[in-house]
Amino acid sequence: LEDVRLSGTDAIFLVGRAEEEGSCVEMQVYDESGSLYVHHDVALPGFPLALEWVLREGASRSFVAVGMSTVEIWNLDVLDPLEPSVVLGDESNESEAVVGLAWNRGCVDCLASGSTEAAVTLWDLQAARAVRRWEGHGGKVQGAAWHPAEAAVLATGAERVVLRDCRAADASVSWPSTA
Repeated sequence: LEDVRLSGTDAIFLVGRAEEEGSCVEMQVYDESGSLYVHHDVALPGFPLALEWVLREGASRSFVAVGMSTVEIWNLDVLDPLEPSVVLGDESNESEAVVGLAWNRGCVDCLASGSTEAAVTLWDLQAARAVRRWEGHGGKVQGAAWHPAEAAVLATGAERVVLRDCRAADASVSWPSTA
């Protein structure tokens, strides 16, 4: 039991790994003694293209969102889980891959995902469904970030950077990306 307990001073990292024998998310711990080790891992059915740590209130509160052809939400408080807690998206749409994720710390039931199909989807984690979808970013949406003080404001990046107020379907401004 002592091997699985985490200390308040431990630094925890999530690492997506893919090898010939399979893919996984590793929960790595750097402890006070300077040791870095894999606490546990979660086996995945596909290549992890994006990771986002999701903290939830309650008895079981630490999750990871993994972007693949769908978004799978895995409970990190469970050692060796057999299946995700939630799967967001349509597994039959294999041409679209989720390559960007952003969890909203100001609205803990909101997750944004960016895809290779130039789209951003806003997810309700409580209901496990898409709330909104915006298309036409002009390229793969690999970056997404929520404003730290204004919980409804989301920035996404592809060939264009888009800043949007998610409370309205069409409230956004955009400009060409220079990166």
